[in-house]
Amino acid sequence: MKVLVFDIDDALFNIIKFTLQRHADIKVDRAGSWSQAIASLQNANFNLVITDISLPKHTGIDLIRFVRENFNIEIPVLGLIDGYHESVVDKTNRLAISEFIFKPINPLEFYNQVIKYL
Repeated sequence: MKVLVFDIDDALFNIIKFTLQRHADIKVDRAGSWSQAIASLQNANFNLVITDISLPKHTGIDLIRFVRENFNIEIPVLGLIDGYHESVVDKTNRLAISEFIFKPINPLEFYNQVIKYL
């Protein structure tokens, strides 16, 4: 299984990677920029994409839109979010986000949310 994480927060990425690799045979790749995310998606097949919704410049919403318009629409996309924002939820729901994960993440709850999409 391969997961792409689009996030600029080193600590959060390390928690995500450790949690997924500790519990299952999952390869976790990181994209720390928009260009890295696009290149990763174009060059590899991922079973799941996890993106922070609130990023500077290109947001997680932009990445969800890109995935849905350019790749298999069936790829699950999970959005990391700081809290409930009605406008964000509305935009992402229209783009068919699979699920929100609220930060800060609890590793066990996070794993249980993610594994059902793999």
